[in-house]
Amino acid sequence: MSSHLYDPVDHDALRAAYLKVADPPSGPDPALEGIMEGLPPPADRRVGRHNWLAYPYSTWAFRNVSKLFPTEAIRREGATPAPSRHTPWPLEDLAFDSVCGLRVTLDMHLRASQTCGLLVIRNGAVVFERTYNGLQVGDRHAWFSVSQVLVGLIVEELIYRGALSHDTQVAQLIPDLAGTAYASASVGHLLDMAVGVDYREDYTDPTSHASHYTYASGLIRPADGQVCAQSLHSYLLSLRQNRAHGGFFQYVTANSEVLGWVAEVVTGLAFPRLVQRLWRSLGCEDDGLYITDAWGRGITGAGVCSTLADLGRVGLLLANKGRLDNRQVLPAKLFERILASAEPAYLRDNCDYSRWLPGGAYKSQFYVLDDRALMGSGIHGQYLYADTRTQTVVVKFSAAREAAGLLDIDTVRLLRLIADLQV
Repeated sequence: MSSHLYDPVDHDALRAAYLKVADPPSGPDPALEGIMEGLPPPADRRVGRHNWLAYPYSTWAFRNVSKLFPTEAIRREGATPAPSRHTPWPLEDLAFDSVCGLRVTLDMHLRASQTCGLLVIRNGAVVFERTYNGLQVGDRHAWFSVSQVLVGLIVEELIYRGALSHDTQVAQLIPDLAGTAYASASVGHLLDMAVGVDYREDYTDPTSHASHYTYASGLIRPADGQVCAQSLHSYLLSLRQNRAHGGFFQYVTANSEVLGWVAEVVTGLAFPRLVQRLWRSLGCEDDGLYITDAWGRGITGAGVCSTLADLGRVGLLLANKGRLDNRQVLPAKLFERILASAEPAYLRDNCDYSRWLPGGAYKSQFYVLDDRALMGSGIHGQYLYADTRTQTVVVKFSAAREAAGLLDIDTVRLLRLIADLQV
């Protein structure tokens, strides 16, 4: 998230974004017409690595990742029947108060944030599912940093099984990290985004650490002549410490990459294979995808792609504290510890995140809300929200114009509202 994105919140800009979509559309967005159509498509309608993150090209790119990047399959096995479907909830006219002061309907927010898919599950049954902007139900859409919820689950299970501890020093497992920001960091520091690393998670600055992360992963091509790491591993070795670890929250995508590396060393398996084991335990309906870097390594912190339904299954696992289809897939105590030990004060001290997620906390690669809900969030409007109290799961896929923007504040308000609905 860019520094000072919400400091202060620009109410006028947010209000303007909603007023643009106040009237229902008369048809499809003309900006989407002809993208990747034609043999070949016209130059201004083609999607490539140079424009795949930019709207409207992103509406096609985020559901066609395997046509743009090297990927590794996350194979399903013996898919469990899809969740049952109840009478659909009439959510289109659901309204809530935006942080800008406007009364906003669900439809307005979905259009303003360039939503591609919305799935709501309550008590194990699908109660709302809609796709927009070209997304089809079976398309595999990019999760971006929602991928980190899988990192948290896999590493926390390794800790629960005794293969690791929160106090394990990362450099003891990976000697290559001696002399880097991670030399004295523990697994717990990584899980909780409490590593004192010199890193700016700024998506608008091509010279920022976050931008160099995307260059090293291959997600974005650097400008001609720009010096950058050739792989994620080499990039991680370049990061340096700037303060003592612990006692704060600083979101750094690279921390999730190091966690993936730790899990690989401990298990002897590439991280996509660890995800595949969990994928099969979940009984996912379709294969997923993992984007890989130039060395063929899965982009742990941002590389997963799947259908709405399969991300929904991950959400069911969270909402049920590890139980799915009458099976305890992961220990319930794992989830109870995350919910009970999240410390809101650390996130509250980070002004951007506290404005986006008031009252929230961060623990083990999850955002934690109200001691009961677990959330994953990715750039350009990707969300997974799982409420353990109301047994509600919400999945939102988007192609938002901004990597992180003002509309994200309202998205969190909307997710909380849906989770508490009595229908």
